[in-house]
Amino acid sequence: MKTINLNSPEYNIITLDDAIEVLLKLKEKGIFANFLFNGCELNSKTITVDSAYKIVTGTTKAEYLQNRQKILSEHIKKIEFNQLKFNFYIPKWINEGEKYIYPQKKEAWKSCVEVRANDIYYGLDIKHALQAMKALDENKSFEEVKLIIDQQNNSDTLYPIVMNIIADFSKFGPEFYESQYNNLSIEKLNNLQKLKEFNKKCEQDLQNNSKDNDLYKK
Repeated sequence: MKTINLNSPEYNIITLDDAIEVLLKLKEKGIFANFLFNGCELNSKTITVDSAYKIVTGTTKAEYLQNRQKILSEHIKKIEFNQLKFNFYIPKWINEGEKYIYPQKKEAWKSCVEVRANDIYYGLDIKHALQAMKALDENKSFEEVKLIIDQQNNSDTLYPIVMNIIADFSKFGPEFYESQYNNLSIEKLNNLQKLKEFNKKCEQDLQNNSKDNDLYKK
């Protein structure tokens, strides 16, 4: 028997169904040939649709299509569920976060929530950061906030994301972040200092606006 070359333009075999079609035509002509598809050997002498599918996928074609449809349906349901969840939680997370951040950061916060909600953790990092941000806004001690974060059981990759969100948006975030790490790099310390200075400016702007409003009332 000769072996058919998968890359031969003469046969244009891409899918399993393509291979089956070619081999069945060869069988009708009495041409017996071997063919390797995904490492599985098929031959035109004994090939049938179901035998080929069983060799390659372990199931008949009907079973394969049924299983694929089931997986596809479950995937679609998961996407729809996540989208529904995002549509519910994103506005909630945005509104809650605005209680704990300076108004000057509203747009950046909205963007952060939308990006994180659609990332691999589906917003779990936002949810955990908000718990800490709320505690900081309530003037809980850094030790108490650390305990809250520790109880979240964040993974090694999730923890730094949560901490960065807190540092970037909480009014007390840079100070809390700095208290939780030893031997921070110069670059990180400079970034934290910039966040502190920006928060200070935001606070001053709020106070000035409050004074202006009081004068206007008088």
